[in-house]
Amino acid sequence: MKVRIAPILILAALLLSACSGGGGKSSQPPIANLPPTVDAGTDQIAESSATVNLNGTATDSDGTIASYSWTQSSGDAVSLNNANTANASFIMPSSATNGALMFKLTATDNLGKSASDTVTINLINSAPTVNAGADQIAASSATVNLNGTATDSDGTIASYSWTQSSGDAVSLNNANTANASFIMPSLAANGALTFKLSVTDNLGKSASDTVTVSIANVSGEAVNITGKVTFDLVPFNTSTNGLDYDQTTVSAARGVLVEAIDSSGNKIHSTSTDGNGNFSLQANANTDLRIRISASLIQTTGATWDVKVTDNTNSNALYVTQGNLFNSSTQNAGQSTERNFHMASGWDGNSYSATRAAASFAILDAIYQGMQKAAAADPSIAFPPLEIHWSKNNSVAQGKLEDGDIGTSFYSEDGKIYILGKQDSDADEYDRHIIIHEWGHYIEDQLSRSESLGGDHGSGDRLDLRVAFSEGWGNALSAIITDDPFYRDSSGPRQGSGWSMNIESNPTSGSGWFSEDSVQSILYDLYDTNADGADNIALGLGPIYSSLTSANYRSNSHFTSIYPFIDQLKTQQPASATAINSLLNTQQIYGSGDNGFAESNNGGINSVLPIYKTATVGGNATGVCYVNHAGTLNKLGNRSFAVFDATTTGSYSFSVIPKNQQSATLDPDLVLYKSGTVVAESTVTTADSKANLSASLSSTGTYILEVPVYENSSMAQGEYCFDLQITH
Repeated sequence: MKVRIAPILILAALLLSACSGGGGKSSQPPIANLPPTVDAGTDQIAESSATVNLNGTATDSDGTIASYSWTQSSGDAVSLNNANTANASFIMPSSATNGALMFKLTATDNLGKSASDTVTINLINSAPTVNAGADQIAASSATVNLNGTATDSDGTIASYSWTQSSGDAVSLNNANTANASFIMPSLAANGALTFKLSVTDNLGKSASDTVTVSIANVSGEAVNITGKVTFDLVPFNTSTNGLDYDQTTVSAARGVLVEAIDSSGNKIHSTSTDGNGNFSLQANANTDLRIRISASLIQTTGATWDVKVTDNTNSNALYVTQGNLFNSSTQNAGQSTERNFHMASGWDGNSYSATRAAASFAILDAIYQGMQKAAAADPSIAFPPLEIHWSKNNSVAQGKLEDGDIGTSFYSEDGKIYILGKQDSDADEYDRHIIIHEWGHYIEDQLSRSESLGGDHGSGDRLDLRVAFSEGWGNALSAIITDDPFYRDSSGPRQGSGWSMNIESNPTSGSGWFSEDSVQSILYDLYDTNADGADNIALGLGPIYSSLTSANYRSNSHFTSIYPFIDQLKTQQPASATAINSLLNTQQIYGSGDNGFAESNNGGINSVLPIYKTATVGGNATGVCYVNHAGTLNKLGNRSFAVFDATTTGSYSFSVIPKNQQSATLDPDLVLYKSGTVVAESTVTTADSKANLSASLSSTGTYILEVPVYENSSMAQGEYCFDLQITH
C-alpha cells in the first residue's frame, strides 16, 4: 500500500533546505576591501626658510578616500600645515642637523583600510664659510700659528684639516683642528709656504681657504704694498650702437689676481682686488720684486670661481700686465708702498695702434658682474673653471680657432668661450651683452642642462624649441645681469656701427614656444620690477636660477624648453602661477607640463603639434614629419619628437619608413634620448630613405625619439612624412 505525502510537507522541506546556511545569511564569502593607492609625491630639495608643498594623491578602486594624514617620520621637527588634507606644507628649517626630512602620507578608505607612502625633502646644503687667516711673515725658527675660523649657516662644522700646498715641507701640529702650528724653516728655498684649511659641515659639504707664510729677512721687517688696478671701459653710442671712444671711462678692475713676484720669478704673495679695484699685500723689506696683474678671477671661499682670459692665437697664454722690478726698502717697513696699474684700450682716435691691454679686463669685468649677481641668489654657488679665449686676431672668418678664425663669439662644447676681437670688423670685448649671453650658455651647460643644437638664429625666427629657449635665456640673462634691456652689438669700421634690440619688447608677430623673442621677453619680465602690459610679476634672479638648476628640471624626461622651466618655476612659486600664465598667454604659449601638453600654437606648421607624438611599443605606427618652411638645420619642424614608455628593460627596435614617394627622397635618422642624454643613434653611412635603430635599454621609464633628416641644398621646400614603429 502506497503512502501519500501531503504537498505542504514537501514545501516545508524545500524551504528548510533553502535556509540551511542558518540565520538567513548567504553561504557566499564576503567581498574583500582593497587598500587605497597612495602617492606622497616626488622627493624634493628646498632652500632654508622656503615654503615646501607636500602634494599627495590617493585613489580607492573599490570605494572612496575618507581621510588623509601627514606625519613626519625623520629629520628636524617642523610644523605641518593642513596635515589632514592631501596637500600639506611647512617651512624648511635653517639647518638639517638630523639629516633629510621624511614625511608619510596615510590615506584611509570608507571601509577603514589604510595605506601609506613617504616623501623625502633634502635641504639645499650651503657650503661652510672658511677663513684661513691673514697672510704672515715669520722669522727663521719662529713658531707660526695658523688660526683658522669657519662657520656654517645651515648646520655645524664637522671637521677641520690643514694641509701644506707649497714651499719647504714642515711638520704641522694639530692639523685636524682650527688652529695649527709649525716651526718656520731657516730658508725658503721653494718660495713662500702656503697652507690650505679645509672644513666639512655635518652634511658633507666642504670649503677651503689658503694662507701664505713668507720668511722674514734678518730684521724680520715687512712692508705693505698697496695699489689700484683700472682699465679703459668704452661705452656705446646709443644712437649708432657703435662704440663711443670719446666717452671712455676709467673703470675698476674688480676681483682680478694680483701677485708679488721676486727677481727670480717666484711668487711671494697673491691677493685679489676688491670691488673698487684696490689691493693690499705684504712682502719682506729690502727685497727686489715686481707686481703682476693677471686677467684672472679666483675666489675660494663662499661662492667660488676660477676664470681666466687667454689668447687662443698665442698658445692660450694668459693675459698679464706687470710692473718694473723695485726694492721694498727697509725705510718703508710697517708702511705702504703704492703701485697702481691702468690697462689702456690702445685706441689712438682712429685705430688700435697700441697694446689692447684693457680688452681682457673688460671681458672679465662683465663676467665678474654676472658671478656677483648669481652669488647673491646662491651664496654657495661653485662655478666650474672657465677659460675665455680672446685675441685681436679673432675674426668672423671660419677656419682654425688657433688662427683666430672663430666665425662668431660663441660658447663651445668643451666649456670654453671664444670672443671676437678683430678691429674694423667685429670686436666684442666691450659688448657686455654679447659676453654675458655666452656666459649664459656656460651657466646652462655647466650648472643646469641644455640640449640646444646651436646654429644660426635671429629675431623673428621660428626655431627648434631647444634653440629658442637657450638663445632666449642668453639674451634675457644679459639684460638681467646688467639691468639694461637694450642688447647691443658693435661692429664695422672703427667699431662705429652695430645693432640693438629691446629684450623687454614683446614680439609683434611670430610669438610662441619656438621664438627666442618670446622666451627672452618672458624671462626678463619674470625678473624685472617694471610692470607693463601683462607683466605684473617681479621675482628677481633667485627663483629663475633656482628653477633652472633644480634637480627636477635637470632630470625631466623631455627636452629643455620653456615648458619644463615654467613647470618647475610654478612648482616653486605656486602663488605666482596666475601671473606667470598671463605672461605665457601674451606670448601665445598655451601648453602645460614639461611636455607642452595641449599646446595649440603650431607656428604655421600643422604637423609640429603635438610637440611630442605618443608612440606605443608594439602598437600602430606613429606619424612623424620633416618640414623646412621655417628654414633648415635648427628651425621649427626640422625634427620630430616621439615619446614612449619602456615598461621593461631589454632590446628594442625602431624603424622609420617614408609614407610616400616624395618622402622617399630624404635620408632620415634616429636618435634615442633619456632625460636629455643620448642613449643610442642610427649610424647609417649611406643615403637611405629608411632608418633603423636597435638599442638595449637598461632602465625603464620615458624615452624620446628624435627624427632628423640629412639636409642638402637640393631639397625642395615642403613637408615629408614617415611612419615610426617600435618593437620589443
